[in-house]
Amino acid sequence: MELVRGKTLLEHLNAKKTFGEDAALAIIVDVAKALDYLRSRGIVHRDIKPGNLMIGEAGEVKLIDLGFAQKQDEARAADKKPSDSTVGTVHYLSPEQARGEEDLDVRSDIYALGVTLFHLTVGDLPFRGDAPSEVVRKHVLEELSSPALKSRGISPHLHYFIQKMMAKEREIRYESPQALVRDIEKTVAGKKSLEFKPRR
Repeated sequence: MELVRGKTLLEHLNAKKTFGEDAALAIIVDVAKALDYLRSRGIVHRDIKPGNLMIGEAGEVKLIDLGFAQKQDEARAADKKPSDSTVGTVHYLSPEQARGEEDLDVRSDIYALGVTLFHLTVGDLPFRGDAPSEVVRKHVLEELSSPALKSRGISPHLHYFIQKMMAKEREIRYESPQALVRDIEKTVAGKKSLEFKPRR
């Protein structure tokens, strides 16, 4: 196994560090590319979160811990209860994971990546509760709070990415990591082209 020297994003967040929009989006693009590779192999990670994302000493982003990863078309035991498929970390569960649905695909990972983007830029989780069941309920039923984003001075573009990635209905989310990468890179390129450049 590869030895990665560095810190997880969770360690950075626990040290009260938040990430600027450009830095956060660069991380999300790298992770989305890793998810696209997994998708090409028919694998859903099912536990995307800052604790499973490392920044190496050279600044590279690594997706780690495939303990919950599963083949998308993997057959399940006939007597397995639907709730047994509810795996992952409660604060990053997609609504379909929270409901224990079995037909998970990469859009579930995209939702968790959206929660991660929220956490990186806002410095807090979008949904909290006194018990795990309360957090799960919020992922399924509660809409994302716009004031929480607006109060941090989040740009409209970043707000849009988070809202789309964290849509309750997976049909509204990006259909693939590639589509997410294209949208982010297109937006970042457009933003840079509009930046003021002083005359020489």
